[in-house]
Amino acid sequence: MTFEQALKIKLEHNSEVSSKSYRVCPNPKTDTKGYNDFMAELQKSRTLTDKDAKKYSTNMDFEILEGHYY
Repeated sequence: MTFEQALKIKLEHNSEVSSKSYRVCPNPKTDTKGYNDFMAELQKSRTLTDKDAKKYSTNMDFEILEGHYY
């Protein structure tokens, strides 16, 4: 899905569930390299934004990452 579509879904999920956090990321099924690079950087720095996912994407296909961030 496009970045804009993923961001819209993320915002909808965030408004529905308060115990989970959602993040836009490169799609792990269609962009393995982008996803792996994004996740490696996310492990180092939890300050990545949704827009940072664009920097790591190789094909501009995005997905929503679900997590428990406190």
